[in-house]
Amino acid sequence: MTRLDPIRCYQYVPEPVEGLAALPLVRDYWNEIDCDSELTAEMLVNANQDTAAYVIRSLRCYPRSLIAKRATRDWMYALEPCKTRPNSLKQKTIDGEIVYVGPHGECKGWIILGATQDPQEIATLMQMIRSAAE
Repeated sequence: MTRLDPIRCYQYVPEPVEGLAALPLVRDYWNEIDCDSELTAEMLVNANQDTAAYVIRSLRCYPRSLIAKRATRDWMYALEPCKTRPNSLKQKTIDGEIVYVGPHGECKGWIILGATQDPQEIATLMQMIRSAAE
């Protein structure tokens, strides 16, 4: 039997993070992606700061984020880049957040997901993200 714990979700609009396009983990993809959009990054780091998971993306593709935490004493977190707020379809229509893709149409977006145990990479990303928040 699986126990379902309640979760708390928070929505926010992340700030642009300067210098991400120059990082090796982004630079390799830069020619393949939309190069004229601001980038942002989010990262979850363990207590020892020796292991991290990160999400890097264009703010044009995914201008918002949801962060979820299990409402218990454990440390489970989840990040979800999103295009719109987590409202009902009716509210999204009222707010003008509906994106209609017609027959044979397409809607593109990209996200770089990664994990690292490189202390230098963790420190660099952490500093860049903190600088954006200041």
